[in-house]
Amino acid sequence: MDVRVARVLYRMGRWIAGHRLPVLVAWVVGVIALVALVASVGAKTSNDLSLPGTDSQATTDLLADRFPPQQNGANPVVFHVDSGTLEDGGTRQKAINSAATQLRKLDYVYSAVNPFSQQGQAQLSDDERTAFISVLLTVGSDSLTTEQAQEVLDTAQPFADAAGMEMAVGGSVGGELSKPETESSELVGIVVAMIILTLAFGSVVAMGMPIIGAILGLAASLAVIGLMGHLVGVPVIAPTLATMIGLGVGIDYALFLVTRHRDQLRAGMDMRESVAMAVATSGSAIVFAGTTVVIALLALAVAGIPLVTSLGYASAVAVVMAVLAAITLLPALLALVGTRIHSLRVPAWLRPKEKPEGEGMWAAWGRTVVRRPLVAIGAFVALLAVLIIPLWSLDLGQEDIGATPTDTMERQAYDLIADGFGVGFNGPLLIGVSLGTPATADPEVTSQENQLL
Repeated sequence: MDVRVARVLYRMGRWIAGHRLPVLVAWVVGVIALVALVASVGAKTSNDLSLPGTDSQATTDLLADRFPPQQNGANPVVFHVDSGTLEDGGTRQKAINSAATQLRKLDYVYSAVNPFSQQGQAQLSDDERTAFISVLLTVGSDSLTTEQAQEVLDTAQPFADAAGMEMAVGGSVGGELSKPETESSELVGIVVAMIILTLAFGSVVAMGMPIIGAILGLAASLAVIGLMGHLVGVPVIAPTLATMIGLGVGIDYALFLVTRHRDQLRAGMDMRESVAMAVATSGSAIVFAGTTVVIALLALAVAGIPLVTSLGYASAVAVVMAVLAAITLLPALLALVGTRIHSLRVPAWLRPKEKPEGEGMWAAWGRTVVRRPLVAIGAFVALLAVLIIPLWSLDLGQEDIGATPTDTMERQAYDLIADGFGVGFNGPLLIGVSLGTPATADPEVTSQENQLL
């Protein structure tokens, strides 16, 4: 990193150490303001799955131009019974008929094809135990809201319950109702990180520094991503991906700075000077590493796929916030706790043993690599050769709804259709043809058809 950058970071770190409370208050107030703003205007996301330049996108565009709203795809509202048939006694059939009628009354429903109508004959299974209403919406998956999807479900569910039928909704409606809840996994990750950092540092206070910085930085980044959705397309899965990346790099970057600061305090360096030096040295590495990651994420735009591009810049926001938290918020926290960073120590038998500089496993490993670089390279290549073996047995392809958790709405609809109609029924191929000139009937063929009539 350029020496000039290190000097700027040193001066910034020293200033932050001398104004730790204002910096900390500014961070907390800023995060609260961002979260409150998102709570008031909402975090907007979309499901834009367009793939410019592909045949599938060309077909979608053709449908949107000539057969709207067919490009939005059908949403099957599936009904199933384990015993009897859907036509037994007429009660179940009437319930499905009523559900289709009520679905058509929704403002954003273009059509709802009844499986017992002439048009929907293919929507009733051979054993007559499974059927579905094919619902076509006037809004695409990128514009469908959770409230609209829930209204579709709530409109049809009472009729299924009254007739004793199992019901599930697929398509974009089912997808909107099947968003995974990731909060528990994120909480588990944070708890595990806290345990590992406590054992590594031997101090609860030292452990808290990276965790607090990462959490506040992540909260700010998720709020910014939520607000970005009102200006540009942000995929539904972007906040989840940003959370994974934000927590990872946030804790990782903070470790650089906290470790350097602790080592300097042990060496007798003044607290304020130690914070400034840590920001100048480890902070330089953090800025360099974060900049590299951000460039890599933004470079995903080269693929020309809107979904991938959106995931890239949303994740880049999380990395930028992690860097800012590491070089501004974390120094303020370190200056605030001062020498108490070693407080609340774990029992001696759990603390890592302090070893003189240049001793220990990693120091020995470093000397070995320096002395025998070719051997280290050979061992690394041999390890990669073993790890690459599974590549030759990979089954490449595109995942479908059958890979989603079985407790989701879209997976339940998928399984009901697969059991009732066959696995391939869930993946129909739609072929769009655009003719250069309008098709005309051959007079000879028309004459022969008239004779047959």
